[in-house]
Amino acid sequence: MKKIISVILLSFLIIINMATSVRAVEPSQIENWPMAPETACGGAVLIEANTGTVLYSKNMNQRFYPASTTKILSTLVAMEHAKLDETVDFSTEAVFSIEQGSSNMGMDVGQQITMEQCLYGILVYSANEVTNAVAEHVAGDIDTFVGMMNEKAAQLGCSN
Repeated sequence: MKKIISVILLSFLIIINMATSVRAVEPSQIENWPMAPETACGGAVLIEANTGTVLYSKNMNQRFYPASTTKILSTLVAMEHAKLDETVDFSTEAVFSIEQGSSNMGMDVGQQITMEQCLYGILVYSANEVTNAVAEHVAGDIDTFVGMMNEKAAQLGCSN
């Protein structure tokens, strides 16, 4: 199971790294480029993996919050510093410091689940309180874990 999660995370990180090396040209600026369908999101990019050619983009050069990319990196750092059978406790800070209405799994203060269950919660539910609890478990507090994530991103060659 750990190998499957590792392969999935590595695939996402390779795609992210490839995206940082893509030439920044809006396809709509290319003569005779077909019109793309309208997307509801604020920004998007579709890249042909073998050549790095941008096939579609919307606000490609605009910065957005990393959202799900953060969840992937959180999971990668957790897997590198914890075992899947470790027990993760949910503190008041982990549960109640998330924005109201944000993605969560409904965990409550004092509950405990395994690290493996946490990683599923992070990747499947985008559960913010679970990510906080994992951060506290791995690093002692959320800020220290963020520092670990930034170090890992830099090691992978990620920027911006």
